[in-house]
Amino acid sequence: MWPLQDEWQVQARQHDLLAHAEQQQRIALALASKPRRSARYAPVLLWLGRHLSTWGLELQTRYQPQPMSKHSCNM
Repeated sequence: MWPLQDEWQVQARQHDLLAHAEQQQRIALALASKPRRSARYAPVLLWLGRHLSTWGLELQTRYQPQPMSKHSCNM
């Protein structure tokens, strides 16, 4: 048999978990009822993402450190 304090802690933890699950369920219901607005911005975000990726690759190739050759001397 568990001590009474441990039993209270377990019950408090279960109560907290239940309250958190109920809150998450209410949030999911609230978000599901709202219309999605991101579909309108999808083409713009796709264009922006592609250009940022291209720009990032250009910066990487421009500023990438050059490999040291076997014949270079660092004295």
